[in-house]
Amino acid sequence: MTDDSNGRMLTPPASPSEPPQPPASTVASLGVIDAFTQGWGLLMADFAQLWLIGFLFMLLTFAVGLLGGIPCIGMVISLVAVLCFSPQLYAGLFYVTLRKVDGEAVQPGDLFEGFRSRFSQSLVAFLPVYGLGLVAGVVFFIIAFMGASGAAILSKDAGFSEGFVGFGVMGMVLCLYLLMIFVSLFFLFIPAAIWDRNDNDALLGPAKTSFWLVQRHFLTVLLFALLGIVIFSAAFLAGTLMLCVGIFLTYPAALMWITLSLSLLYRHWNRDDLPLAGH
Repeated sequence: MTDDSNGRMLTPPASPSEPPQPPASTVASLGVIDAFTQGWGLLMADFAQLWLIGFLFMLLTFAVGLLGGIPCIGMVISLVAVLCFSPQLYAGLFYVTLRKVDGEAVQPGDLFEGFRSRFSQSLVAFLPVYGLGLVAGVVFFIIAFMGASGAAILSKDAGFSEGFVGFGVMGMVLCLYLLMIFVSLFFLFIPAAIWDRNDNDALLGPAKTSFWLVQRHFLTVLLFALLGIVIFSAAFLAGTLMLCVGIFLTYPAALMWITLSLSLLYRHWNRDDLPLAGH
């Protein structure tokens, strides 16, 4: 401190090299309701643009689903789409919402940024997800095969045994389904983490980031997933009541709302707060 000519104490100015102090709220202070509230605000602030992006996402995924149903070649199309379409499209969706969360302008073409700048990274980053699906499929087949075999054997001795085994198989399948949902939550942030991974750890990097975030905030993520299911169900019901055509309005809006809210959680929980790559 120094004195001026009147004898008053002067406070020295802050050094320009000192970083600005963060706000009083911590990075992890954002809750589920806050995320959905802020996500809704972001959606309403640029509804037409974001709805159009969600609508394009819906049309593209629907078209790929139809192509997958073509006899003979449908399985090949589905396999190609799983590796070279869906990961990149989901990455592009989060590219859009992360930019919006960061206060940047977005346009429909940004949905395809995953194909332009993160094609191989998206493909590789989603391999753990596909591995989980493959394991679940094998386990489901084993359960179904054992259930059918057990029912056939026991039905020779007692007529009620076949139905008993059937209920047992249904119970095991339900448990497997719930377990898959539980485990898949840990991969929820992979499409977002793809944009923050600039190193060579493309295979496990996004998955590790997602796992780290979810295991630290698991109950919040679980609550978010439950509310997301409620929102999607409400959007589907509202669209159906509008002669089904309303789904083209409600589904894209619900999709963008949920993805924006999830991106807000990701940005608040990821303390590194790395800038988006590719722009």
